Amino acid sequence: MNQVQWLLGIIAIIILYNKIVKQNRRVCQRLYTSIRTGKTYVQELLKGLRTVMYNMMRMEPDSFRSLVSHFKDTGLLRDSKHIDVEEKLTIFLHIIAYTYFNILLLQPVKSSMNVLM
Repeated sequence: MNQVQWLLGIIAIIILYNKIVKQNRRVCQRLYTSIRTGKTYVQELLKGLRTVMYNMMRMEPDSFRSLVSHFKDTGLLRDSKHIDVEEKLTIFLHIIAYTYFNILLLQPVKSSMNVLM
């Protein structure tokens, strides 16, 4: 076997390996497929009805703006490449509000479960 055949064999092995690896790769899918971005969602919350903002994050829009400016001024939160401070705070408050809401909803169920057992 001469060097040309050996080199062609190595190239064939590399190509075959790449095809196998590509077949085994998972296809990444976006979890969030809405047209709205996070920034537009936050702006809609801030400019929309106060009750919607309060129901989503348990905070008035003015209080939210004050909290955002406080975090920006003190340097505790900064805009990153893909997400700004408003979005970060919205995500955090949304998680906190719904965790608390779910705890309140499940409390009667837990006590009922204790009675049944």
